[in-house]
Amino acid sequence: HLTVRDGVILKGTYEAPPTNGPGNRTHQDVDMKGTVLMAYAGKNDPEGEPFIRLSGNNAGVQGLIIYYPDWLQETVPPIPYSPCIFGTGGNNQSVVNCNLLNPYVGIKFHSSHRMHISGVQGYPIKTGISIDECYDICRIENIHFWPYNVNYNAENPYCKWINQNGTAFEFGRTDWQYCTNTFCFGYNAGYRFVDLGHGGCNGSFLCIGADSCVNAVSVEQIQRMGLAITNGEFVGRWSSTDSCTVDVKPKADGKVSLVNCTFWGPIDTCIRSAAPRGVLSVTGCNFVSWNINGDDSPAISLREGKAVVSENTFAANTLHVDVQKNVKTAVITGNLADNDFAVNNAIGRKANIRGNMPEPFVPSPANLVNYTLDFQGDAEASMIRGFEGAESRFGGMRWSHADSAVTLPVLPDTEYTLSMYLHVPKYAVTETSGIYCGDNCIIRLDKEQVKTLSGKVKTGKGQKTLTLDIRVKGWVPMENEKNSTDPRELGVGVMQIKMESKKGAPFFNFNREK
Repeated sequence: HLTVRDGVILKGTYEAPPTNGPGNRTHQDVDMKGTVLMAYAGKNDPEGEPFIRLSGNNAGVQGLIIYYPDWLQETVPPIPYSPCIFGTGGNNQSVVNCNLLNPYVGIKFHSSHRMHISGVQGYPIKTGISIDECYDICRIENIHFWPYNVNYNAENPYCKWINQNGTAFEFGRTDWQYCTNTFCFGYNAGYRFVDLGHGGCNGSFLCIGADSCVNAVSVEQIQRMGLAITNGEFVGRWSSTDSCTVDVKPKADGKVSLVNCTFWGPIDTCIRSAAPRGVLSVTGCNFVSWNINGDDSPAISLREGKAVVSENTFAANTLHVDVQKNVKTAVITGNLADNDFAVNNAIGRKANIRGNMPEPFVPSPANLVNYTLDFQGDAEASMIRGFEGAESRFGGMRWSHADSAVTLPVLPDTEYTLSMYLHVPKYAVTETSGIYCGDNCIIRLDKEQVKTLSGKVKTGKGQKTLTLDIRVKGWVPMENEKNSTDPRELGVGVMQIKMESKKGAPFFNFNREK
């Protein structure tokens, strides 16, 4: 154990953030030069004395690589250690230009006002940086937590353990916190705001990023002054289906403001806000992908509290914003989507929804006599459930899953000829594979083919929509096709749907709206 006291800097050779070598290197061939400290202290004693304690004003650490030689990627769960660096009981303590290669807990600061962390890299296991009881303005900048020294695979037991249990940045009670130019990869929570026993955080978070995290930002408790998050980049956990990149939980009483942030990757819901006394503001953000399960998950799920959603851009998808019944009020204005901007509003006049484009297209009865719908990533997006994104094959196609659905507008009490241009792989075919309306199989999918297939369907009195269920055998390309690396579970490809109720009448094209 080392203690760094008042006015002392434990200083190594590095004057810029060091790394241990190129690429993902295993523990057997770590290439480290310069000042390297091998840490053995604190093994199996997570609450014990830290490897390095900063004690007193202006104590700091600079220019070091710190490495735990007993670490093995094969050891899961990882062996717990006491914190690598712990600062307390002093002002203006610092950690600068260090690589914390594989500590269980990287840096903890408690009761250390105006502390400063800059230029730190590495891959802490359970917690990267934890801040609590820091009542004067603290600064964190230029941090990069990434799987150095790890043979990374999202489903590797060690990597998955961190994805399920690790937190890169943990903020308890810290006032006027500044956090700038920080990045993390492969954690359960990228940025976690929580009450560790002394209250929550407020502060400014500028140019922050979290890749392959279940929750890029998890807001459990904050101060009323809230969080100002600007220029964030947030990606769901690789190979997951349940990632929510910004999750505002019920006890978060302050305001969460997101400005000019981007969301992409394997995401279920981009933002979920469930704080009854909280306020969510989302302005100028870009929503690229969500609804990975194809079950109509929204980009933004408003469950409680108040919200402003303004001047954002959205990719084509089935539902952009969901306003649930317990939301007090919502303002949703000036947003732009690649398909009809879709809002589910369960609070009526308490929501101000206007100026969003494109406005949903409402077909006239004449449009529904005969019409076509091409699966090109635009008009069909609001009518489908359980489909992959649009592809360019066959002039435009979407893969279904094993159980997907299309809900079409129809005329009541009308018989249609349903025609579907389909790509049916042999892997999707079973005795019961087909296009169903309820329990009635309209089109049988009994062999491999790329073809337009047809069947008859009759709508009922007063019926305005018709739901077609695609029921096939799910298949995974990488398990069935040589040289494929595609891990998705797919069904059949849908290129076009044609509905015809009157022979010789013109066809309306939903994609061109004419």
